[in-house]
Amino acid sequence: MNTGTMNKYVIFLLLCTYLNAFAQPTSTGPSFTIEMVSAELNKFHNLRDFSISPNEDEAFFTVQSPNGELSMIVCVKDQKWDDPIILPFCDRYKYLEPFLSNDGKRLYFASNRPKSESDTLKSDFDLWYVERKDSNSKWSNPINMGSQVNSESSEFYPTLADNNNLYFTMESNSGLGKDDIYCCKWDGTNYSKPILLDTHINSDGYEFNAFISRDEQMLIYTKYNTDDGFGSRRSNLTPQSFASIQEFQAYVTANENGLSKIYKCKIIL
Repeated sequence: MNTGTMNKYVIFLLLCTYLNAFAQPTSTGPSFTIEMVSAELNKFHNLRDFSISPNEDEAFFTVQSPNGELSMIVCVKDQKWDDPIILPFCDRYKYLEPFLSNDGKRLYFASNRPKSESDTLKSDFDLWYVERKDSNSKWSNPINMGSQVNSESSEFYPTLADNNNLYFTMESNSGLGKDDIYCCKWDGTNYSKPILLDTHINSDGYEFNAFISRDEQMLIYTKYNTDDGFGSRRSNLTPQSFASIQEFQAYVTANENGLSKIYKCKIIL
């Protein structure tokens, strides 16, 4: 999730497979209603990893096959949700988890594409980015973020603060669990080696898909398989009879059906 300016009134949420980090509001907290960004997107199976420009004229997200064998990053413009376009650098490898920089000139993502142009075999997942001059220009070829950030393990879900400090998920034996959240600090020229966030964030469970606010004062992330979680798949489908196949199809593709979809909520403080 990336809302650019981190508007406190409207936050776009990805309702992905794992939802147990997202608690319901209390009577003393902010109130909000969750709704779909667009019913037009129901024609796609799995949607995830949502990022939007500060002025909301571009949005990027991942479209996947039901079991994730195919994974592409797409873009919609001017809130025309019914016509996503696959980004031109996406090919037979997997591309996911886009993050648009605040100036809109870089798009970061995770991919298992070969680490160099001379290779043909897929690799572990690394963090990459593409560049452009402005929103009307073409994206560059993918650029690997290099060995300071990437490792022999898999890295996922990049997100950056205004100072360019990079937060991401890494699968590593040096972590506390299978998935942990790390930070690479930017010194103006280079990134530091990944720093494992402490036990206030990470545990021996699963922590991933972190979103850092622009000023680094808030970190939103997913925590999976914890005792106080709400389960893994959100589905409200119930057995019933249908008058037609069209009615059946409309029911199973709409709203909370266990698949990943993109939702939004307006928070009233």
